[in-house]
Amino acid sequence: MKQETLRGDIEEMGQFQLGPSAELLSVAIRVKDRDKMIAFYRDIIGFSLKSEENALAIMGTDQHPEERFLLEESPRAQDYFGKTKKLHHLTLQVQSLAELAAIAARLAKVADQHYQIEVTDSVIEVKVVDPEENQWVICYQKKASDQVITSSEELVTEQTDASIRLAETIQFVSVALNVHDMEEEVAFLTTNMGLKNNSQEKTVHVPSVSFSVVANQVSDPTVKLASHEVIGLEFIKFRMDQKDLLALEENLVASSKDFFIDQKKTILTVYDSVGVEWWFEQSK
Repeated sequence: MKQETLRGDIEEMGQFQLGPSAELLSVAIRVKDRDKMIAFYRDIIGFSLKSEENALAIMGTDQHPEERFLLEESPRAQDYFGKTKKLHHLTLQVQSLAELAAIAARLAKVADQHYQIEVTDSVIEVKVVDPEENQWVICYQKKASDQVITSSEELVTEQTDASIRLAETIQFVSVALNVHDMEEEVAFLTTNMGLKNNSQEKTVHVPSVSFSVVANQVSDPTVKLASHEVIGLEFIKFRMDQKDLLALEENLVASSKDFFIDQKKTILTVYDSVGVEWWFEQSK
């Protein structure tokens, strides 16, 4: 699988930008076995289960009331294990070394759980695959005050507290998508959605938050399947004020892009070129 440079010009003067009030709220994954996936994300990654509503399991953090991650059960969806799906990987950033060490310690105790730890001068990453083959990168930006860690073996020690769970300061910082048509996806993200193209870093990012999109050019036809037909990444949800929501609606109308907005104009949803749903709701 080869990662390609995102094509398209840096946004020109006057081109629509996603409003500054936009903030990333949550990410949702369609799953086949909700109980198994809840157990993995609660007991290994460290999310807390907030509630279960119909097919949804709503997860967050112990100290924060809002949703951060959702599992949508869809038993009729196909798993396509071993195939290339829409999600390449999600990147979640934690703000403390103790959080990352606790995740690594819990992973180490699970038989047959595949994971990898990478340590650089500035970042430590734990790469892990969940029970339904969704790939995650959980990262931590090193601070000068941290203990010195130069190898994966130094991350988990006898003093590691494996009971530490995710704090409310976690952030989804990027999503990597597998796409068939790079230009079509970049056009959606920049022209329709108002994200900014950074061709040097091969990303498209949301101007108001630290969230970027990376695209990987693939040929596997599985990525073209409708999102309800296959498990994996389902939607990415943002929150914004009414002014910015209506500006997004106006831009999508001008771009002749199909989308949904409710009668009260508080929820807007639109699908990208690979069928991932981008969800925007009005802040309260």
